[in-house]
Amino acid sequence: MSFRYMVEKIKKVWSENRIEKSKERLITVWNRKLPKDRIPFVFERIPDENGVNIEILEAYGYSKDVNLYFQLYQLEKRALFNDDYIPSLYVGYRQNMIPSGFGADEIIKANGTQYWSVPIIKNPEDVYVLEEFSLNRKDSTIWLMLENMKYFRKMTENTLPIHIVDSQDSMANASTLMDVNDYLLALSTHSKEIHYLHEICNDAIIKFINAQIEITEGDYIPMNTFWFGWIPKGEGISVSIDILPMIGSNIVEEFVLPYLNRISNYYSGTMIHSCGKWDHNMEVIKKIEKLKGINFGVTETDIDKVFNIYKNSVSYALLNSYVAVKPLKIQSQEEYIEKIAKIIKEKNIPAQVQIFMPTNYNLEQALELNKLALKHFSF
Repeated sequence: MSFRYMVEKIKKVWSENRIEKSKERLITVWNRKLPKDRIPFVFERIPDENGVNIEILEAYGYSKDVNLYFQLYQLEKRALFNDDYIPSLYVGYRQNMIPSGFGADEIIKANGTQYWSVPIIKNPEDVYVLEEFSLNRKDSTIWLMLENMKYFRKMTENTLPIHIVDSQDSMANASTLMDVNDYLLALSTHSKEIHYLHEICNDAIIKFINAQIEITEGDYIPMNTFWFGWIPKGEGISVSIDILPMIGSNIVEEFVLPYLNRISNYYSGTMIHSCGKWDHNMEVIKKIEKLKGINFGVTETDIDKVFNIYKNSVSYALLNSYVAVKPLKIQSQEEYIEKIAKIIKEKNIPAQVQIFMPTNYNLEQALELNKLALKHFSF
């Protein structure tokens, strides 16, 4: 399959001037200020002319050709929208990526819509005999991700940046290599072994990220938590810690911070993401060295509580989740746009806003949502 024609069409509909203006807004927010013209915002995807949203994130069950086609198709259509999306590619992510580098198998269920990494550490002491991490285990998940990245670069003639893959942090990967319940118990009973496991997982994460930077020849986007966000390269990297809602700040202090500090110092800063309600860990996460940003759902974690802790010391990436944690409530995207714009302006919050496109919207409805966003996010 040839993609040259699609790439050329994308070049024609996306002007360099438009892209640079969006980057200027996003860089301003990354530097903890608000742009003069508007709050930067981005839609996570857009519908096609038939109202069909194309899932590009994981492309479950699809070949790399089909995955790339879907993404290029969306890139061309995205030019119709006036948001701050930066044209780019994303090869997906799977829970098994880092574990597969240690030899963990992956089970695919439900017609290719569910992926599960099989734990390979039966007892905490087994961490010392774990197979050496490798990016080159043929047909492993991590190997496939890197091969897909090489393929995307080749087929687009190195013209589009690629997002770094969301590999999660050392705790998330350690609790995948072990049964998660055994892992949580071992935090108390075998802390020495858990620290060793975190150390080698951290090494693996850095090795994986560096391999992606090399494949992209430096043409990468370090926002790995979502394929539609953007932060400037060379000034930090985003890291997911989706286990944060499940653990207390004392555990974060001992078992998370040392490894995040290493990654943050290595890449000159971090943006931290977690799904769920994790405002109970906001104070301890603030201790990360060179912390530059936080990314969370405003229907899960209370933005007022978060801003009272961080003020303007970090950059914010905000999204409206499909779920809510009481007393917060699910909002329509229209409600979310109006409310979050008001909060950002009143509190002077340096934020980029991430908007999920309703799956039942056709193109006309989506463009109306874009107009609403421009109205409320403009100064």
